[in-house]
Amino acid sequence: MSVKLNLLPQDLLISKSLSGILKTLKAINVILLVGFLVSALGMGAVFVLNSVTLKNVDKNVDQLKAKVIVLESSEQQLILMKDRLSKIASIKAFPSTLTNITNINSMLTGLSGNSSISQMDMGLSKVDLSMIIKSNDDLSMFLTNVKNTNLFKSVTLSSFGYSPAGGYNIGTSFVGK
Repeated sequence: MSVKLNLLPQDLLISKSLSGILKTLKAINVILLVGFLVSALGMGAVFVLNSVTLKNVDKNVDQLKAKVIVLESSEQQLILMKDRLSKIASIKAFPSTLTNITNINSMLTGLSGNSSISQMDMGLSKVDLSMIIKSNDDLSMFLTNVKNTNLFKSVTLSSFGYSPAGGYNIGTSFVGK
């Protein structure tokens, strides 16, 4: 059997209603403390989870930036290729330009791989051609082809230059028949 001893004087005792309120407040304080600790742990867990997620997102962003840099150059090459193909298709669409292409091709037969076309403007009746010719043999072959042709109404030599490093720079205009 348990005996309760109250060593406090009777005038210092608290009332039973106040004692009940204090017990209730003590229980509420324990519940609030547990709730605070649980919410603090939850916020800490959310913070750690968001940090890990942010690191993964940063890593993915860096990988995507690298892919964009790689794909950027290939996309530019594709766009340039599409542009060239559309220009070639538009030139081939005109019937007289197709004959001009074959006639210009006959002017370029016999040239070595050292010679190159730097610019060619093709219209319905006129072809402007700029070339870089590296050797004297290629120059004489080209001029012989121009001299012996009867595929064009007129051929005009619009520019002629020479540099030891670059070779001969020739600009010609061919007017179709």
